[in-house]
Amino acid sequence: MAFSSLASPQARLALRNLESIHVLAVVALFVLCFWFAAWSLVWQFGFAAGYYELWSRQFLIFWLVSMTLFVVAGFIPARNFKKRVRDLEGGASGRAARERQLQEACDDLRQWRDAAPKPSRQQRDRIAELELFIAGLKDQRIHSPWLDARLLFVILFVNAALFAMPFVMPQIDLIGVIGSPRASAQ
Repeated sequence: MAFSSLASPQARLALRNLESIHVLAVVALFVLCFWFAAWSLVWQFGFAAGYYELWSRQFLIFWLVSMTLFVVAGFIPARNFKKRVRDLEGGASGRAARERQLQEACDDLRQWRDAAPKPSRQQRDRIAELELFIAGLKDQRIHSPWLDARLLFVILFVNAALFAMPFVMPQIDLIGVIGSPRASAQ
């Protein structure tokens, strides 16, 4: 499927649906990555230590697989999708021009609304036209913060740091510091 512009409502709807699929993939895969990274941290703090010997290797493999999936099925497709949307918007200059147009239209709308306490029919028509024009410009925006490359890099870095933390810091026995429930009950 190829799109040549964002002019039609059908193209925008299709791109928003594609964007939702990419967001779902990114969120699901980063949750999966953080799940396995969090277990390595939980074991580092001494919780559920009995499972460490049994599951630590499998969770390392699962984490590596989930990170690979995040990059291959989340990060790269999201970056490519954002690039395609940017191209359809006319690049940075097209987006900037549209934002300028939107700002000017909002300023014009504000002026028309403030022009008279009781607007004439011509003013009401002009206000309606401007509102429709502004809604059309806003509808052309296809942008999810979840697909921002900077956010995806941060997610990758934080996840890798979270997973590596137990290997670079000494083991902390929080259970011994806090006290076990059995010890406090006796």
